[in-house]
Amino acid sequence: AEMRFALQRDLGIMPGQIPQYLDAERRAVRAQNEARAALGDSFAGAWLERNRLGEYDLVVATTRTDRLGAARALAPQARVVRHSAAQLD
Repeated sequence: AEMRFALQRDLGIMPGQIPQYLDAERRAVRAQNEARAALGDSFAGAWLERNRLGEYDLVVATTRTDRLGAARALAPQARVVRHSAAQLD
């Protein structure tokens, strides 16, 4: 019950959206591990973002433009960013 309340309070997730969010989160954890392996040093993180339909899309980021295709193969959204995950840790 506390987790449901926190999801609603902190992320603005409505009660009916919680199962979809938790499913997306589980898939994101697996995809993040795959992205880290596929992108190596250029891996810059993975996170969930709500799209215009209210669904949750995985975003994978890389520091290298030439790795953007690999990031797009792993997630619906891909971004090129300045700092890698290792640099931010």
